[in-house]
Amino acid sequence: MTTRIPVEDREYYTTEEVAERVGISPTTLREGIKDRDDAVMLLCPLKVRSTITWSKAAVDRWVAGERSMA
Repeated sequence: MTTRIPVEDREYYTTEEVAERVGISPTTLREGIKDRDDAVMLLCPLKVRSTITWSKAAVDRWVAGERSMA
């Protein structure tokens, strides 16, 4: 049985969670990583093998409207 860590206890989001929060499809997010798209890179993706996680802090800042890198 797979147990998921609750979002509030993690420092990252899954691609699907990011897509929900920012309104960009998971496919577009994945393609943005491949193309090194500036907007997608602001969300600080981390790819390890086939798993992509996204910085919770970066995504939350983006959603809040702080879209520039600090």
